[in-house]
Amino acid sequence: MGAENMGPLLYAIARFCKPAHVLEVGAGYTSIFLLQAMRDNADEIATYRAMIQRQEARIGDVPWTAPDYDYEKLDASTLHIVDNCAHEHTTAHRVKEVAQALGCESFLRVHVCDAFDSELPSTLAVPDVKYFDLLWIDLGAANRIEGFFDAWWSRVNPCGGFVVVHSTLTNTLSRKWLEKMRKLARDGGRDAETGASPYGEFVTVSFLEPHKMFQNSCSFFQRRQSSWTERTLTKYP
Repeated sequence: MGAENMGPLLYAIARFCKPAHVLEVGAGYTSIFLLQAMRDNADEIATYRAMIQRQEARIGDVPWTAPDYDYEKLDASTLHIVDNCAHEHTTAHRVKEVAQALGCESFLRVHVCDAFDSELPSTLAVPDVKYFDLLWIDLGAANRIEGFFDAWWSRVNPCGGFVVVHSTLTNTLSRKWLEKMRKLARDGGRDAETGASPYGEFVTVSFLEPHKMFQNSCSFFQRRQSSWTERTLTKYP
């Protein structure tokens, strides 16, 4: 009764935003939703590529697809999972089994290491990935979230990459950290007292499952470097 709604939410976000490089801390229930989203994204983009080649991705004379979208971006899309596989009830092996059964194993890479290793953000063996487009954090250790977030923020895509943190709103440990982050976001990422900008510009929004006592919320943080914004493509919606 913890992540039963997080799985579908993460699936929807991944389908909508089309991340190529995803990092999840700890293998589990939500891993399967992310893997399925990545496979479905690859299938969807392959369909679009075929339609474009046949000149069918149009509404009348108007193209339906963005002309400069990188349709090869998702060819090597991967869900990277950090899990030390040490705890008694680890589910990392089950994720691999289910991924294989669903035909999603090519999108999965499990890194057996300690997520709390302070050197891991710089040493994680993903040499071809400078930034992650989506980082999903479900630590179950609210008192350590700030240090973990700080360590990994530099690996988040500065052009709109997302960090999603589970269970942030209704426990005092996470909420204190979240309110600090909300204030920073309102102030353009800059500390009003010191002038420091530890994360640069970012925006945040949180969601609450109001019927639950525990594991009932999540917060999204989008990294937005000052020179980046979404493009305007058309006059009308």
